[in-house]
Amino acid sequence: MAAAPYSVYHLIPLSVDPNTLAWEAKFDGRSVAGTPVGNTVALWPDTSGNGRDANFAAGNPVRRNSTTGQAEVDFGSTPGSGMFYGLPVGGIDSSLGLSFYTYYTLDSVPDGSGGAGDGQILFGDDVAHGFRMFASAFIALHNLQVAFQTDGGVIFSGVQAVVGTHSLSVICAPPSDGTGIASLYVDGIAAGSGVWSAKPSTTGLISGNSVNNLWVRGKLAFAGFGRRADSNTTRRGLEAYFRKTWG
Repeated sequence: MAAAPYSVYHLIPLSVDPNTLAWEAKFDGRSVAGTPVGNTVALWPDTSGNGRDANFAAGNPVRRNSTTGQAEVDFGSTPGSGMFYGLPVGGIDSSLGLSFYTYYTLDSVPDGSGGAGDGQILFGDDVAHGFRMFASAFIALHNLQVAFQTDGGVIFSGVQAVVGTHSLSVICAPPSDGTGIASLYVDGIAAGSGVWSAKPSTTGLISGNSVNNLWVRGKLAFAGFGRRADSNTTRRGLEAYFRKTWG
């Protein structure tokens, strides 16, 4: 049998293990595997090596298993469920850019009749110069989109939030002063870009915001960010790893 054309192989990204990269914070669902399925997750260990473990903030995040049997954290069982973790008060040096990743499953998407309160924040930092990764950002009734927010403004992807398993990756190229470009990738596809300005500090959040609102109606398998602007090869490799691991 003749070998497949090079282009066929080229379209299949090589998997990149997140443990081979440096992270400022890294929340891998498998690190809560010691919590029995269905039990409350009071602590989600940070596996970046920086000791920024996420603690229970509100609601009732619980351990679940993905379709492949890997542990993940369910924030959708109780309204307002969320966790928090510590960041340096002076902020993370973002001069080299930032790369943000989430892999998640939405079990429901409100229709927007509740206004901005129907939004769902996956991962964020509700302080000046912070960031927000939206699985579902309210625009109008029946119009909730995947989005990313920093002091540079909200960047909408144009992709409607829908139930199911997804990845949201955001690569922020330097400089970090409101002129560098942040590129959004939804399920591996380029889906929007805009300027960014962020220096995450003080209190990081997983699911929701600082008032325990806008929680994720679903599950998070991975959330993390590093001080770097990842190449397309690295980004695609991480996304492939997430799909292979959690389904």
